[in-house]
Amino acid sequence: MKKIILVALAVVLIIVVAGGYLGLTYYTNQTKDQNKSSVALSIEQIRDQAMAYVAANYTGTVQLMTSAAWTGGRQDTGLLGSELYQCSSGDWNVQIQYPVVPNPVYSINVSYSTQTDTVSWIGTYSGVFVETSHAVNIATASFSTQEQARDTALVFIQAYHNETTPYMQSVTWGGGRTTPEGLVGSETYTYQAAGNSFWKVTLQYPVIPNAVYTVNATYYTPSNANFIVWQGTLLNGTVTETAYNFNP
Repeated sequence: MKKIILVALAVVLIIVVAGGYLGLTYYTNQTKDQNKSSVALSIEQIRDQAMAYVAANYTGTVQLMTSAAWTGGRQDTGLLGSELYQCSSGDWNVQIQYPVVPNPVYSINVSYSTQTDTVSWIGTYSGVFVETSHAVNIATASFSTQEQARDTALVFIQAYHNETTPYMQSVTWGGGRTTPEGLVGSETYTYQAAGNSFWKVTLQYPVIPNAVYTVNATYYTPSNANFIVWQGTLLNGTVTETAYNFNP
């Protein structure tokens, strides 16, 4: 079944590409199962996925998520039965608080503040991210490159197919334009991950205004050519997933 996701196509994802975040937005008819994972998330994973959620729903924030490292951690509040974590990355701050009980509900506060841009997002996580309130004031947002489209596909896969997270670490890319000589009216770009990562992403699109990008992203190993297979399209900031298979 197609899942239609609104996406700001900008390269900024911390956990996917060189420590940056990418943003994408999904319609409210996304099912809860898309955000659920059979494995309990760490505080760092909740923090990172909360950032992805903010970028997903408020695409102007994507360009602000350029910092590559987090500082901070557990805070000693002196309170029994409750834990508090505070983390900072550039002008971003994330606070996570939860009761020390089985399957807790995590309260999350994400904020960003400069002279020109402010973000305040409050929500919870209990297998699904739920927004409580938000206030977003972003001056500008933009998207322009094939690399951003490539990285957006990886953001989508990681953010909404949690089982792929272990394969998203420290991805660096090679490749670029692979359009056959003499072919007019269409462009093809192919990117291959370097090092020990086995990602390959291919983009195809007609040379027209507001072109639809056809994207194929695969992760393979020497023994499994179809480990992860994702297909979708990108048009005017909208991602439509058309196929997905996870076969470890």
